[in-house]
Amino acid sequence: MKKPDEPDSQSDPRGEGKELTLTIREDVDVYWCGGECQRFARAMGFEDRDLWELSIVVRELATNVVKFAGGGQLTLRRIKETRPGIEIVMEDEGPGIEDVEAAQQDGYSEGRLLVDSDCSVPRRGLGSGLGAVKRLMDITVIENRKDKGVRIVARRWLSDSRRC
Repeated sequence: MKKPDEPDSQSDPRGEGKELTLTIREDVDVYWCGGECQRFARAMGFEDRDLWELSIVVRELATNVVKFAGGGQLTLRRIKETRPGIEIVMEDEGPGIEDVEAAQQDGYSEGRLLVDSDCSVPRRGLGSGLGAVKRLMDITVIENRKDKGVRIVARRWLSDSRRC
């Protein structure tokens, strides 16, 4: 994983510019990316509650990438469309998501809706991650890529009282 002091021509490792790109390969990267997201968003003017929620989003997405795809890439981007905000892009080269709509429902994990009898069966998730991402962000688009993997784009706007 690229650490903050390593140069990268496609990103700003200090989170002070318009974009930051991080590689995710293992569990420890999940928490590191959450912290980097908070730092990046704080520099934009997001408040404490927003920082906490954005960190949850990044950690949920990164956890899925590690568990189900073996790794991927996170890009944080400053955007200015209707108003300023942050764009979180997560890409991987895993098997994809069979039913994107169902995967955003609470209780859906590993390709199916979980039921009470699943408590005794080992599984990799609780089925609340993508639903939480959808609820915490203003816009969330999840798509299977043509070749292989998933691309998730999630956006959150600054409120009118917070401008970058």
